[in-house]
This record gives sequence, C-alpha cells and structure tokens, in this order.
Amino acid sequence: MNGKNWLITGGVIGLLAVVFGAFGAHGIEGVIPQWYGEDDLKKDDTVEESDAPPTWYRLDQLHQKKLKTWITGVRYHFYHTLAIIAVGVLLLVSGQKNKWLDCAATCFVIGIAGFSGSIYVLVISKVGILGMTAALGGVILVLGWLFFVLGMLQFSARQPNVTLQSEASREN
Repeated sequence: MNGKNWLITGGVIGLLAVVFGAFGAHGIEGVIPQWYGEDDLKKDDTVEESDAPPTWYRLDQLHQKKLKTWITGVRYHFYHTLAIIAVGVLLLVSGQKNKWLDCAATCFVIGIAGFSGSIYVLVISKVGILGMTAALGGVILVLGWLFFVLGMLQFSARQPNVTLQSEASREN
C-alpha cells in the first residue's frame, strides 16, 4: 500500500482504539461484575477454606485483573496504531515503495487484531482458548517490528539526498 492508505488505516484503527479505551474507562468497570461471578473464581486447593480470603475480595481481585487485561489490549492497540501511522508518514514523505515497511504495517494490523482483539473478546466472552490467539498476535507484532527495522535499513540505504530548507531560504 502507499503511505496515504497506511495513514487512513492507522486513523481507522486509532479510532477503534479510542472507542475500546473509552469503553474500558467508562463502561467495562460496570459490566465486569455482571459478567464474572462466584462461578468464575478458581478453587485453590492449597489453601484451607478457613484461611481463604472472603469471596467478595476474591471477586474484586478477579474484576480488577479483567480490567487490567482489557487496558493492556488497548495500550498495545494504541502503540501499534502509531507504528502504522509512522509507516504511512515514512512512505508518504519518501515517495518510495518499501516492501519491508509494508510487511511491517500489515503485521501491525494483523497483530492488533490477534493480540488486542482476542483480549477484548476474552474479557467479554470468557473463552480461554483466545489466550493462544493473543500469543500468536504478539508474535506477529514482534515480526512487524523486525520488518520495520529491515525496512528502515533498506529505506536509509536508498534514500535520496533530501535537504530541508528553512523558511528564509525558500522565500529567496
């Protein structure tokens, strides 16, 4: 894709990051207690029942953990949105094609869907198998950064001499 398309893609994905972040900040705290109840607490066989923390405390801990998990998904969603935008800016400014940067941005998009997307669905649906999808999404994000580095090496190796002119020199 060209730089403009990556910027548009980054804008749309950034918009979604704000929506999911806002839901995490303003909506999910109120619904997590409805989604997760006593049935979702794991029984710890190593602790005597008389020594176990009260159920309300354990539920609060579970709810906090789910909110923290959601926030992690949003954080990585935002980080990689900015990376997609960086690729778009680099391609747009250079006017060049760069297959490694394209691969990087593609990995960032797929990785966001795999990592952050599966975290969102995991918190909402309680489908534990999605943890493996998050791990795969994380690996794809790592590959995206590797491709980004390769793209930057290629980019800098063939970047033409570009000189930035000051406002004063442009007016002359």
